[in-house]
Amino acid sequence: MFEHSFFCRTCGSMASGKTCPHDREAHVFLSGTMVREMLARGERPPEEFTRAEVADILIKAYATA
Repeated sequence: MFEHSFFCRTCGSMASGKTCPHDREAHVFLSGTMVREMLARGERPPEEFTRAEVADILIKAYATA
């Protein structure tokens, strides 16, 4: 069975429920839908998700689509 992964701010890396002992408050989980909605609104996803310069390129692409 596939287990979702996330970025754990406490661990400082990608993790899953099996590999990370920290509370959910430390977890950054974004679905593809959430990221597309953020980009369409001109919002950068969290830095744990993508680099700022990549997000800026994607935001411009969404603005011209």
